[in-house]
Amino acid sequence: MKKYGDIVVFRRCEIAPGVVHRKYLNLGWFIAIPVSMWFAGIMALQGYNYWFSFLFCIWNYWLCRFIDPDTDHLAINISESTGMRLFEKIPIIGWIVRAFWISYTTFYAGLILAVGGHRSFFSHSLIVGTIGRMIFFNIPMWAFIYWERIRTGRTWDFSQSYIDWRMDLWLVPYYLSQALLWTWGDLIHLILDTNIVKGILYIPESTRSGSNNVLDNFKPKYGKLVSMILKVLLGYGYNTVNKILNKR
Repeated sequence: MKKYGDIVVFRRCEIAPGVVHRKYLNLGWFIAIPVSMWFAGIMALQGYNYWFSFLFCIWNYWLCRFIDPDTDHLAINISESTGMRLFEKIPIIGWIVRAFWISYTTFYAGLILAVGGHRSFFSHSLIVGTIGRMIFFNIPMWAFIYWERIRTGRTWDFSQSYIDWRMDLWLVPYYLSQALLWTWGDLIHLILDTNIVKGILYIPESTRSGSNNVLDNFKPKYGKLVSMILKVLLGYGYNTVNKILNKR
């Protein structure tokens, strides 16, 4: 992929490339934020802290930049490379975390390869794929809690860990928000992987002509429509929308 100004050039790509997924994931914030506010309100009615619940939603949708259905690919994809660039900025231990991240995502891809491979039902589906990634990518958290209890000389006891780690405050809203916002992120991803949106939300190479293969992944007529809606609702203009879409 090469970028010339605001024009993106792709080579040999017949399904939505990673950068297209990223553009529409950025646009998904316009739904994710009000949904997060609604979810936090529901959690508040159940006795949980509103702001904890809201921040959990924002955090989990942000994680969609790093953990998406294409994590099942053995090659390094855009979400993994984003994580690598982030971890490299952490002083001293950044490269260790980066190595762990790549090893862990590669292990996940290897597991999916054993049961179906890239873009199989076990990774590219809303229920099985999303919940499967939730389970896999939360293993380190639970491994840390388990290790902490072993380190302090206690036997594993979930009820005691529930008390020690104040899970009454965060366990339910955290995982419900993760299921909700990861589902939204996955839905965006899976829609872009369907044949229906080819030529509408992005232009596959096979439908283009010319030797330069120039592609504007967010077609102007749709960009202007979204801009007009957002201008009315939120005051965002077309240039602002483009900046959000192109934010990497």
